[in-house]
Amino acid sequence: MLEQTSNLSTTLDFLLRYVLVPLASAIVGGLGGGAIAYRKARKQFSAKKENRLFANIQRPVALIPTKNDPLDLEKRLLESIDFFNVDPLTPDVRNLDSITNKYRMAIIRYEDTDRFWRMFESLADRTIPMVIYSKPAEIKTDQLSRIQNYYTRYTLCNTPVRLVSDVFAIMSVYPEGDS
Repeated sequence: MLEQTSNLSTTLDFLLRYVLVPLASAIVGGLGGGAIAYRKARKQFSAKKENRLFANIQRPVALIPTKNDPLDLEKRLLESIDFFNVDPLTPDVRNLDSITNKYRMAIIRYEDTDRFWRMFESLADRTIPMVIYSKPAEIKTDQLSRIQNYYTRYTLCNTPVRLVSDVFAIMSVYPEGDS
């Protein structure tokens, strides 16, 4: 009986020393290492996102009004935030030639006219991200389908606060070198 107790004690000692303690250390160390790796990856992602936003904010935003809506309120709102370089253009279609890769994005006022569709398609063909600004329910379903089927780098917006949010979102998402 004494011999069995000694064997049991030896077996438990062996299990504790050489199996359970190293296993527990590996688990705890692995979790700690995983947490450190997670924090490091999160910090790198945040830094990359901030660098992208900073680089994009330095690029101008083209503001393309219509003859009926000069987007003055929206221009003042974006400028009052003091982050964006807003470049208000005239409603003339010839302004499309001046919208180059130096622009991060364009805000274009919706209206169902040939002028709007020419501008929309021209910007889309050059893959310039767009905010299409309209009144609530102004874009009919067939026109919305036309936009959706032609281009994906756009957002629809119909309130000033949403405009600010969309501009920030585009600035922080699109690669700074991409146009």
